[in-house]
Amino acid sequence: MEIAASTTNGYFAVSGYPGGDGDKFVINGSGNVGIASTTPSTALSVQGNIWGSGDVRFFGTSATTTISGGLIVGTNTLWAPAGGNIGIGTAVPTYTLDVSGTGRYATSLNVAGTATTTGTSLAFAGLGTVSSTDNLLLMSNRNLSVTSTNNILFGTGIAGAERMRIDSSGNVGIGTLAPDNLLDISKANGGALAADVFLTITQASTTAAADPYLVFEIGEDAATRGWRLGIDDSDSDSFKIGTGAFSSNDILTLDTSGRLGLATSTPVSLLSVHASTTDFAMTLRQANEATSGGLLHIYKPGTDILTILNNGNVGIASSTPGAVLSVGGDVLIGSGSTIYAKNLRPVADNAGSLGSSSLRYQSVELDTVTGLRLWNSAGDANALAQLTGTSLNFGAGGGTALDTNLYRSSANVLKTDDGFIAFASSTIVGDFSAGASGVPTLFVDDGGNVGIASSTPSATLSIQGNVISSGNFTFYGSGTNTFSGQI
Repeated sequence: MEIAASTTNGYFAVSGYPGGDGDKFVINGSGNVGIASTTPSTALSVQGNIWGSGDVRFFGTSATTTISGGLIVGTNTLWAPAGGNIGIGTAVPTYTLDVSGTGRYATSLNVAGTATTTGTSLAFAGLGTVSSTDNLLLMSNRNLSVTSTNNILFGTGIAGAERMRIDSSGNVGIGTLAPDNLLDISKANGGALAADVFLTITQASTTAAADPYLVFEIGEDAATRGWRLGIDDSDSDSFKIGTGAFSSNDILTLDTSGRLGLATSTPVSLLSVHASTTDFAMTLRQANEATSGGLLHIYKPGTDILTILNNGNVGIASSTPGAVLSVGGDVLIGSGSTIYAKNLRPVADNAGSLGSSSLRYQSVELDTVTGLRLWNSAGDANALAQLTGTSLNFGAGGGTALDTNLYRSSANVLKTDDGFIAFASSTIVGDFSAGASGVPTLFVDDGGNVGIASSTPSATLSIQGNVISSGNFTFYGSGTNTFSGQI
């Protein structure tokens, strides 16, 4: 060992041996101490490793403590190699702070930066390439708070593509950068049904009480929740909308066969509407009552079935009903049924028939003022016949008014106003009288006797008056012909 002091250079040096491998300990004229350094530039300069079993403490009030060349604490516990990165649990830190293992922050972890374009980030990833087995687990037995004065973004993938965001107004956007509502879901058309699904609600349990549904309510009182929308697993997975528990508060039911029920959970047709109160089962109203539109149109391709216009006209087999009820086909009235109508008329003049030769009416009842009239043809202003009360009037039609009256004057008595009557049948029984005098013109009694100008024929033919003939009178018989009066 060689110890040397120099008053000229102002330092104190200790070397291994004279002429050996240089000074090991140096105190220069400035008071700086160098270990394995002959030119210490600081209060203590050490060239090489420092090993110790105690603490190494640095005190200062304003100066910065600088360790050049790296700092190792323990065995791969804390590394501070050259370059500025610090590794905890790793000897080769690749980030400013690189921690391999778990960590704990008793109060808070603040990540700050000065970047104004990309901001700051806190990244979690597995070692190397991110894979599907790498998980991020956030755990707390207290409230877990994530706050930002701007948007909170959530992304996936290596590049961190954004999937969801919470904007500064509290709106949540999935697939959109500008959510307009508390929850805004947007998705590009994928072309396939599965790719077009926006939201899926699944009940993992398959028990009867496991119904996946959404609840819409005003306020937060669970006992007075408003509307429920979802699937009733106990009713063959029918889709329902109700005001409470399914099956007892159902308003709308759509079963898996496509049958829709309103106010019933058991629809029996494509549309079943039940009214359990005095309300109408269905009400149709045209929003603009001044329009000529319709309220209801039921049809099959090429055939109209039922039409209800805004003016109240109903058409059966007609899409343009011109009356309160228009039927574009035959109407069948069941036996024992009655039709009540103030006016019953065809749709056009000389159109339609009342009965037919094979389907005849048993009786026709009309009022006693107009009676029953029979017309000759379309456009004829005068009837062929009119039955009013006890009178039957006949006319020639074709513009000729009724001019012959056949009426019942008393029991078994028929009279005419014209003074004559012609017969085409010999089986007519009754009294046919001419004029107001009541003198019989022709009388046939119920025994077959015929009286001319006689109402009491005592023979097959009784004539009261003269007989003028341009031909012969021939009498046949086996008995004697008797003539009273003059021949």
